[in-house]
Amino acid sequence: MFLIYEYMEKGSLFYDLRDGVEALEMDGTKRIENIKGLAHALCSLHHDCSPPIVDGDISSNDVLIKLEL
Repeated sequence: MFLIYEYMEKGSLFYDLRDGVEALEMDGTKRIENIKGLAHALCSLHHDCSPPIVDGDISSNDVLIKLEL
């Protein structure tokens, strides 16, 4: 079974946190939005997929960030 990701212009959360400029731009509000988005995505994978997809090793490389418009 494969999970295919949509292309995200900004790359991963790992890249944002590693890049000093991007990390400084990620204020508390953006961090909370990212956490809520991740929680929603995990809930969808666990409850809306048949069979459920369970990832026991989530890392910042797995979290993709879309370009804000």
